[in-house]
Amino acid sequence: MYSIHTVDTMKDIVNLRIHIAPLGFEVDRIIIPAVRMKADKVWLIAHDNAAEDKASKYRQKIEKELEKKGIKTEVT
Repeated sequence: MYSIHTVDTMKDIVNLRIHIAPLGFEVDRIIIPAVRMKADKVWLIAHDNAAEDKASKYRQKIEKELEKKGIKTEVT
């Protein structure tokens, strides 16, 4: 049986602050808002073909900086 949550019953559920950002050539465009808004996780949207993705070196920088700040990342 499924339960339906309302505002009153959701107090015990952990609310994560998740940011979704398309990967590009700007590192600060993703890092600064995530840190400022205290994101728990950042989903990076990357190119389907990693060999063609020219932003892969920026992705590494972004993931490293977010890790230093304690923010988890996931790439899709």
